[in-house]
Amino acid sequence: MEYRTSFATAEISFRNSRNVPQRASSDISGQPTTNGSIRPKAMLDIWANATLLFSNMAFEQALIEYQRLISFRPSDTYQAVIFLNMGLIRCILGENYRGLECFDKATEKCSHLAIGWLLQGITSYMLQKFQDAVAQLENCLACFTPGAEAIDYGLIGLDFILSRRDVEENIKISQEALLFLRWRLAPIPKR
Repeated sequence: MEYRTSFATAEISFRNSRNVPQRASSDISGQPTTNGSIRPKAMLDIWANATLLFSNMAFEQALIEYQRLISFRPSDTYQAVIFLNMGLIRCILGENYRGLECFDKATEKCSHLAIGWLLQGITSYMLQKFQDAVAQLENCLACFTPGAEAIDYGLIGLDFILSRRDVEENIKISQEALLFLRWRLAPIPKR
């Protein structure tokens, strides 16, 4: 049983400076700015560097940069996207439990980000937490607007289209794995 979506191909990045969070009270050096917000250029530079490191597979260094971004306390939506990237890196490094923690934080910050629920469900499945996987994938499905067959994440810079059908298939696979596990763990009847 395999999921149709893989971690290795996904990375969330923003296309321009309009998407730069601006809610913290210091610049990159930690010094307050005159208007009390982060300088957009500083945030954009850190984001660009983190994304470049991620793309060049310098995962540990990318994690450090993403953690720097989190320390600026951007909006919850931006934190969710940062946590998604951190979770992807953790999973690529084989640290699935730590990846799952990042995906948990992402869905706490933005419960309407379907891809967060998807990645959380996939990771739970990989960790054989099938009941959690089903619930998380159902949350992912609930993020689709009625009648929508797909969500195009191109608007936030991710070259990824999430299909309702793929999510439904992953729910079915997780349910089957859960049933198999329950069957396998069931006590053998005595004769």
